[in-house]
This record gives sequence, C-alpha cells and structure tokens, in this order.
Amino acid sequence: MPEWTEQTNRRFSDLIGSRTGLVFPDNRGDLLRRGVLSAAQSSGESDLARYFSALLASPTASEVWDDLVGAITIGETYFFRNKGHF
Repeated sequence: MPEWTEQTNRRFSDLIGSRTGLVFPDNRGDLLRRGVLSAAQSSGESDLARYFSALLASPTASEVWDDLVGAITIGETYFFRNKGHF
C-alpha cells in the first residue's frame, strides 16, 4: 500500500475540494485516505503521485473523477423512498 502522509492528505483534500466542493476536515482524513486508495487501485494505479497527476489532467466530468467521488462519498437513498417528498 502506498504511504499516506499529511502532505498527501492535504494535496488530495485541496484538489477534491476545489474540483467538487467536497470538504474533508482533519477528523475525516481516514475516510479520504481509504477512498483515494480504493479509487487509485480501481484505476490500476498504485503510485499516488501518478494518480494525483491523472486527476489533475482529467476533467472533473470524467470516469476517473466519477470513480473517486463514488469512493469518497456515501450514497444515501432514503430520501427517494418516500414518495410524499415528491
């Protein structure tokens, strides 16, 4: 597993925040780490620096970003179960 440092956390957190608006406070760093590592592995990239570069080079509306956002967020569906909301 690639090394995850405080600098790595900050770089990914800042990039994700600027591209998606998702914010990961320091107490949620583990969720960010697990999600990024999972998305990197799914993309076939084991080097975090290269994965970061791939994210930088990719438009936010791309498969690599879709996979990352899916890995770092929790999909809630309870809202859609209540027809009265609509």
